[in-house]
Amino acid sequence: MGKSRDIKNVIKQKGYLLVEVLISMLIFSVLVSVIAVFLKRVAIIENVKKNSQKMDENIYFALEKVKVELEDRDLEEFDYSGEKTNLFVRGNQIIYWKNRIFYKLEIVNKKLYISEVSGFPNFGNRSLIGEYEDINFEKIGGILAIKSKYLGKSEIIILSV
Repeated sequence: MGKSRDIKNVIKQKGYLLVEVLISMLIFSVLVSVIAVFLKRVAIIENVKKNSQKMDENIYFALEKVKVELEDRDLEEFDYSGEKTNLFVRGNQIIYWKNRIFYKLEIVNKKLYISEVSGFPNFGNRSLIGEYEDINFEKIGGILAIKSKYLGKSEIIILSV
C-alpha cells in the first residue's frame, strides 16, 4: 500500500510548466544581454579614454620637443628668402639649422609637420608631429610664440630668439 500512495503523490505533485520554463529562460537571456551591452560600452569608453590620454600626452610632449629643438639650434646665421637669420619665421613656417641640417616646421590644415634637408631649396618628406584645433607661429621682435589649441585647451610656448 505504501508504494501506490507514493505513486499517487508523485502524480499529484505539479512540475514546472513548459511556459514557466520558457518565461524564466527569456528573462535570464534578456538580463544577460543587457549586462553584456553595458559591459561592452564600459570597455569601449575606457579604451577611448586611454587612447585620448595617450594622444594628449604625445601632442604635449611633441610641442615640448619642438621647443627644445628650437632652443638647441645652431646660432650661425643663414640666408633664406633674402633674410639673414638663424631662425626664419614666416606665416606657417619656421626654418632653422641644427647640426648642418636645415629643418622646416610647417603648419598645413591645422597639422604640424617637420621636414629636413641638407641643402636648399627642396625639403624632404614631411613627418606629422600632431594635429591641433588651432596652431600658429608668431615672431615679435626677439620672441617666438607657438600658440596651439587642442581639445579646447590652449597652450603658448614662448622662446627667445
